[in-house]
Amino acid sequence: MEKSPSSKIQKQYNQGFAFGIHPAFADCEDLSKCAKEYNNDAFKSGFADGRVEYIRLNGPLCDGLPKKLLTPKLVEHFELLGKIAWPLEIHGFSKHQTSIIQYHYKQGLSAYNAASNYHLLELLDDNGIEMSVGY
Repeated sequence: MEKSPSSKIQKQYNQGFAFGIHPAFADCEDLSKCAKEYNNDAFKSGFADGRVEYIRLNGPLCDGLPKKLLTPKLVEHFELLGKIAWPLEIHGFSKHQTSIIQYHYKQGLSAYNAASNYHLLELLDDNGIEMSVGY
């Protein structure tokens, strides 16, 4: 079965996004220097969107690489911690990253429900499940 053009374009976009959000590909800013397979509109669009997302979360590449990379998934994690009012620990993140983390943590905290949090923690405790935060 042959892939449809839209799935091929989506795959190219996703590859571009993956390259753009990953700081190791800083040398790829000039996409004309990349392989021909990456020299298409879908890849270029994905790369640009990925780079915008990287910069939003981690700051400009010209500021250097942070000790820890902040990803969209990790941002969701911090928002979830806010929703259950889990103490926020953000050691090792840059000043820029810290402001992003605190914003999303506060967003989660605004949705905090003490009654449901108590029940969740009680349920976890009853089942011998310990909460740990590793990042």
